[in-house]
Amino acid sequence: AAAQNGVPRFPIPVFILPRFDKARAVLHHVAHGDDHVKLAGARPELAHLSLSQGVSQGGNEGLVGVLVARQRPVDAPRLFKDGASEPDIQLVYLRGRHLYQNRGLAQLERSVELLKQAVELDPEFADAWATLAAASLVYAYNLQEGFEDLYRAGEQAALRAVQIDPNNGFGHAALGLVHMGEFSWNEAMREYDLGIRLNPNETNSLLWKGIALMALGYVDQAISLFQQAEGLDPVFTNVHNWLASAYTVKGDYKMARHHIQKIQRLDPDFSYNWARYGFGDDSLDSIEELLRAEHLKSLGSDVLAVALITGLRDPVRKDEAVQTILANEILAEAGDLTEYLWTLGAVEECIANFQKLRERGRGLHAANSMQTLWTAKNREQLSDPLIPAFFEASGMMDYWREHGNPDGCRVDGVTIE
Repeated sequence: AAAQNGVPRFPIPVFILPRFDKARAVLHHVAHGDDHVKLAGARPELAHLSLSQGVSQGGNEGLVGVLVARQRPVDAPRLFKDGASEPDIQLVYLRGRHLYQNRGLAQLERSVELLKQAVELDPEFADAWATLAAASLVYAYNLQEGFEDLYRAGEQAALRAVQIDPNNGFGHAALGLVHMGEFSWNEAMREYDLGIRLNPNETNSLLWKGIALMALGYVDQAISLFQQAEGLDPVFTNVHNWLASAYTVKGDYKMARHHIQKIQRLDPDFSYNWARYGFGDDSLDSIEELLRAEHLKSLGSDVLAVALITGLRDPVRKDEAVQTILANEILAEAGDLTEYLWTLGAVEECIANFQKLRERGRGLHAANSMQTLWTAKNREQLSDPLIPAFFEASGMMDYWREHGNPDGCRVDGVTIE
């Protein structure tokens, strides 16, 4: 348990919980006024906890009240670098893990710093290596520049985690994320499945496999995994982010907005993509207002939003809108224009942008953006003559031939209907 409000760090009572993310959920509720929380899945004697004393949010590193036991047998007392104790290292690791789970850019940066400290103090700490891998990969994903070295460091940290402990599920899941960025779908799914089998309570493994399934067009299966992750960590904003995205893809805008509202309650500053708003029954005027506000907040410019709405409102100006979007690629996150181009029906330009992303080392962005191609309102574009060759080059046709058709489509030889 972390020191907050003058409460000594050690020794204080420690509640050992089998699920890290359930502990996060408890802390969230306690910090927001619920001083008695029932915790499903805990040992019977811990099913009802009172954590009101000494608990506060504590800023960005407010992981307080509950310490999750590190699952590593210790046969004899160990000596750590700089005289650090086991609880000290645990605390650094748990703070890093908590900040990583929150996903904000500044929090990811701090998470990487803390997790580096943890593995420096204890180089055999497999869980810390695995979480460092995840934090490095996700942080690199969100950086506009300087992401290459961080991405490679994340891959090496994942390899180190499974070298220390071949049964470290989170480490295997992080390797799955690396394979997904290379469009190696079978390899990614193998690592995700192994990670989930070794640790079925790791929300990130469930989330990442769900994202891969969405990219491949298995949207219903993805929603099932996201819901499992939500059950384990109901305050994990990125799970609600992807649930909103999945329901938008299906055209279920009511459920999409339900999860957007949850995001807004949990973290008003959480930056989610404009596509999560969906294009349901709202007028283009109301959508434009939302898009422009979100773009100004997250990108500092509403040029892309205005161009998109212009092309949707007046089909005669579609080509003009597409050219404006292409000319302002630098404004988009990682230069990813998928959602703009696909929404406007600019299939050829969208495919070219995918290829450019992969050439720039942004394969994970390209893979994640594949989910946009299955959006209900634009599914007719899958009939474009360019699409089968694109799916073939992306390794998706091979995956479907082996594992079955994506939702609502039929793969036959080199065609997709």
